[in-house]
This record gives sequence, C-alpha cells and structure tokens, in this order.
Amino acid sequence: MKAAEKKEAIDFIFKKVMIYYTYLSNKYKGIPFYDQMKEIAEGAVERGNLTSLRYISKDLDGWMKDMEEEDVTKIRDLLIQNLGAAVFSDEKKETKTLDRIRKKGAIKNSKEYAIVLSRVESICMDEARKSEVEGLNTLLSDFLHMVDTKKADI
Repeated sequence: MKAAEKKEAIDFIFKKVMIYYTYLSNKYKGIPFYDQMKEIAEGAVERGNLTSLRYISKDLDGWMKDMEEEDVTKIRDLLIQNLGAAVFSDEKKETKTLDRIRKKGAIKNSKEYAIVLSRVESICMDEARKSEVEGLNTLLSDFLHMVDTKKADI
C-alpha cells in the first residue's frame, strides 16, 4: 500500500472510530473505557498503525450486533452521513463471501469460518432465522470435522 493510500485509510478509519466514540461517550457518560479507546486510536494514528485502527473498527462494528436497534440506526445514520456508504464496504464483502460459501456448501479456510461464525452469533437468538442458523452450523461443523481429520487447515 502506498503511503498516500495508507494515510487516507488511517484518516477514514479514525473518523469512523471517532463517530462511534462521540455517540457512545455522549450516551454513556462517565465510562472511562471510551476515553481509553479514543486514546488508543489517537496513538495508532500518530504511529501510522493502520492494523490497530482496523482492529478497533472491527470490534466496534461487532459491538453493533449487540446494541439496541435504536442505537444501531443512529450510529449507521451518523456513519453514512459523515463517511458515505463506503463505510460498510467490508460488510458487503462479508455478505458476498457468505453467499459464496452457502452456494458451494463448504467452508474452505479459517477466514471463511470466522465470517460464518460471526453471522451465526449475530442471528442465533432470532427464532425466525432458526433454519439459517442450523444450515450455517452444519457448515461450521463440517469444517471442524475436516480440520480434525487433517483434510483442511486452519
């Protein structure tokens, strides 16, 4: 990645993290964790550490799965308003990957396993998606069996 592209990615992800920070720290005042998260993100920017920022961003995206629907909607609106629809490009990639895994009927590596597992975790409490969860769990089980029998590597 070229230096200019890296700086652009760092700036974009930092803005995303700050939108989360602003929303969460205003809603849940007095929780020092949010300030610590902000300090870590600022340090990553100062050091030019794109990888750390990506991890923070992914964690925050994961948190949205457990937030109240009202908070999710507000944060999504803020992200789109300030950063555009590109903010959800990773989500679209994961959806395409998940569709491809379903179509071929098998998980081929640990990255795909993580994507399927994340999907199961996000929908498993929804009774209306029980059959989807069961199908995805079968894929997860099959992959673990393949790893156990040395027919696939993690």
